[in-house]
Amino acid sequence: MSNDLQLNAVLNNVAFEVFQELAFIFPAEGERDHDPACERTTSAVIFEGAHAGGIILALPTQMLCALASNMLGLDETAPPTPEQQVDALKELANVLCGNLLPAIYGPEAEYRVHSPLILASAPADAHVGYLCRRTGAAQAANAKINLELGMVELTLCVGQPDRMAKVG
Repeated sequence: MSNDLQLNAVLNNVAFEVFQELAFIFPAEGERDHDPACERTTSAVIFEGAHAGGIILALPTQMLCALASNMLGLDETAPPTPEQQVDALKELANVLCGNLLPAIYGPEAEYRVHSPLILASAPADAHVGYLCRRTGAAQAANAKINLELGMVELTLCVGQPDRMAKVG
């Protein structure tokens, strides 16, 4: 198995695990087509240390309410606020990053994980370009996760620590 395929597989496995355990959102039965017209909300987490880079997590905006409700344990009579929905997405991206790095590089590697960001609405490749420029990294892995509430996209960008652009 090539390194790219291995990274994609690890990204997929970690994402499925985090979505199931943290957000109680499970894999979909059968295949789901990616709808490019679907409004998406995107979060990014930048890391530095043994490697520099970041992850981008994009999911259908319509998934945010269920994501936050599940993570916060809210019932249908108390829907989450828009702030809670954004915070849930940022926390999910943070946990994904925190689980992904040791899965790829081992538990001994140390990283500084920056606070998650919400990225402005733009095509996925614009987000990847932004993250790669900001971190001095290159796109390393992609995953399209087929969940019961929609298709989630993940991108991992990785570079060397000496190439890390100034993060502010």
